[in-house]
Amino acid sequence: MRKKFLEKISLLSLTAFMLGTIAVSAAGKGENTKAQFYQGVIKEKRTNTTLDYAYRDTEKKSDPFYVKLDYSNEDDKNLTVTRFWLENGKGDNLCNTVDVTLGKGYYAQNTYQSACSKRVYLTAENNNWDINVYRISGYWIEE
Repeated sequence: MRKKFLEKISLLSLTAFMLGTIAVSAAGKGENTKAQFYQGVIKEKRTNTTLDYAYRDTEKKSDPFYVKLDYSNEDDKNLTVTRFWLENGKGDNLCNTVDVTLGKGYYAQNTYQSACSKRVYLTAENNNWDINVYRISGYWIEE
C-alpha cells in the first residue's frame, strides 16, 4: 500500500515538474514566444508611433516578426490599413514595412540581420498621407 502511494506521489511530482517546465518554455523567447499586446495613437501624415518593444533573441534574419490589427477607430473601419515595421533605439528601420488590414489576422515580415539579438521597437504609421488621427490595438510577436 505504501509503495503504491509513493509511486503515485512520484508520478504527480514528475507531472507537476513537467507542466512547470512547459509553462516556462511557453513564456520564453524564440519558437515559443507569446504574442504581446500593443496599443497606441496613429498620428496624421505618416508620423511614426512607437507602440511596444521586445528583445529578439533570434540569430536568423529569416525569422519574421508577426503583427495583427484587432481594433481601430479610424473613420472607415472596414478599410483600415496601418503600416508597421521594427526599429532600433536610434530610430533606424530593421525591416521593410508591412501594411496590415484590420481584422485579417497576423501578417509576417522578414527582418534585416541588424534586427537579430537585440531590443526592437514595434513602430507604425497611417498608410495614407492624410490628417486622420486614430487609436489602434492588437498583438505582435517579435520573432
